[in-house]
Amino acid sequence: MCGRLLRRRIQCGCGGFMLSTLRTMIGGSTSQKNAGWAWKKLCQVKDRLKEGFNSAGWLGNVYSISKVYKWIQGPHQDVSWYPWVWNRFNIPKQGFILWMDLQDRLRTRSLLVDWGVCQDNVCLLCGNAVESREHLFFDCDYSRKCLSGISEWLGIPETDFSIDRSWKQWGKEVKDSIKRKICLAALAAMVYQIWYVRNKALWLKVVIHPRVVCKVICTEVIQRCKQMINCRWRRQHCKWLHSLQSTSCR
Repeated sequence: MCGRLLRRRIQCGCGGFMLSTLRTMIGGSTSQKNAGWAWKKLCQVKDRLKEGFNSAGWLGNVYSISKVYKWIQGPHQDVSWYPWVWNRFNIPKQGFILWMDLQDRLRTRSLLVDWGVCQDNVCLLCGNAVESREHLFFDCDYSRKCLSGISEWLGIPETDFSIDRSWKQWGKEVKDSIKRKICLAALAAMVYQIWYVRNKALWLKVVIHPRVVCKVICTEVIQRCKQMINCRWRRQHCKWLHSLQSTSCR
């Protein structure tokens, strides 16, 4: 009995607090100078959301967190590589490096030379050209060998050898949605491993053999995809994954 009474009092207290906060957002007072840090932050949020309550008409309609989130984000441009970067089959760290690369935020040697950080801009993997984003993915002879090995493993013909075009080509070649996600996850793993090998060549002066890189990519993709198996998978998907495992980049 005491527990129910305590629960009711807590609920009433929380409800009263939320109601008073809502009233404050609509037309309440601003933060005082002697107020605490947390209260000042809450008042800053209140001042920002007050415009939404007044202009977007949130009070007159059903309140939606998603609408408020989109309103706070503001207008943004859609990108075509969204389904590749945020593919659920991607390993998160690989998806992040891929996102960095597609926005040209990886610190390639061509950028470092432009910034005055270093004086040598030659590719660390092939030594034949300037290390830029376009060269590293996939004009470089080293990265081309890796990409050719993975595309042969997946049974996808590779002709573009470009990070901006290859993923589109792979998406068109593979019609099945689950197989397409697996193939795009392999391509994301490729970008991550190329960048990893490049950094290892920079700091340790060691270049890993492309065959070893392909083997690592195959292992990571197989392990990741096994974790993603659910009721949407058909027997043919499991058989195809098993065939990939049995022929993993020998």
